[in-house]
Amino acid sequence: MKTPLIYTIVLSATLAAPSAFSDESAAYLFQSCQEVISIFAQFNEQDPLAPFTTSREEAMRAGYCQGVVDEYRRHHYRCSTNNWFEQAQKIAEVTPNSPEANDLELLLELSCAR
Repeated sequence: MKTPLIYTIVLSATLAAPSAFSDESAAYLFQSCQEVISIFAQFNEQDPLAPFTTSREEAMRAGYCQGVVDEYRRHHYRCSTNNWFEQAQKIAEVTPNSPEANDLELLLELSCAR
């Protein structure tokens, strides 16, 4: 009797979680994509070792950005680009207070738009 109740509680908590994290996830994706653009800008402009001298945290955020946009593109065939970096640039260019900056799905849709 207790087992079905526990499964029900865990399942309902899991289903409610994505909506609770959407604002945070959008903000984290936004920051992560800004981070990856910054790293590559340093690499292209002045420091050829920039990708190799980033902190572990910067590398994790950059990897998060790439992973999220790659997965989104893999499951959404209408994406106008096959390049994760182009998607990251579009996300990083979003105005921080715009509606897109606070909605993960909108950010990802914007990254695939032409």
